[in-house]
Amino acid sequence: MDRALHHAFLRRLPREVLVCAACAVVLSASGCVANQPVISRPPTLGSELISLDAARDCGLLTHAEYTERRAETIALWIAIATTPVQTRSTEVAK
Repeated sequence: MDRALHHAFLRRLPREVLVCAACAVVLSASGCVANQPVISRPPTLGSELISLDAARDCGLLTHAEYTERRAETIALWIAIATTPVQTRSTEVAK
């Protein structure tokens, strides 16, 4: 009887080891993916103007609305481009 139990244990061992190894791989891989930062970028001026053109071409905007929104979009991008970038001071407060 002991010999039969020993053989049954040896037959099951590789499968259990394989399952444990697979679980370890899956858990470690999911941890690496979960900590990746999500990078989102704002639309470019070109993509915004293309969207406005498409809305006008589809009839969603009148010519007057298109002209107004196009001017607003360009003005906003000029304002963003001319705004100085503020950085945090590296000085340590005493």
